[in-house]
Amino acid sequence: MLSWLLTYLIHSTILLGIVAVASRFLNSRQLPLEETLWRLAVVGGVITASAQLALADRRRGLARRVARLSHVVADCPGFAQLLCGPARSASATAGTSRRGYP
Repeated sequence: MLSWLLTYLIHSTILLGIVAVASRFLNSRQLPLEETLWRLAVVGGVITASAQLALADRRRGLARRVARLSHVVADCPGFAQLLCGPARSASATAGTSRRGYP
């Protein structure tokens, strides 16, 4: 909850600052537009903070799944051999260049 509050604080401060600068340029000439911008800035902070934390949770979940899959692949030598090809011993590669040519 604290991370959401801090994220909201940052996002809302930025959005409200942008609207404050924009309203100075409007000089109360277009009050409906100015009012809409202020409302969007207030609601936008909530929306963007929530969206950012939701996406961060999704990325963390993906990272956990990839880590789990890497452990499964590492525990299965047959699968690693299927992906990488047969392992060559050091004596079989002696006298060859990096590309495997003599």
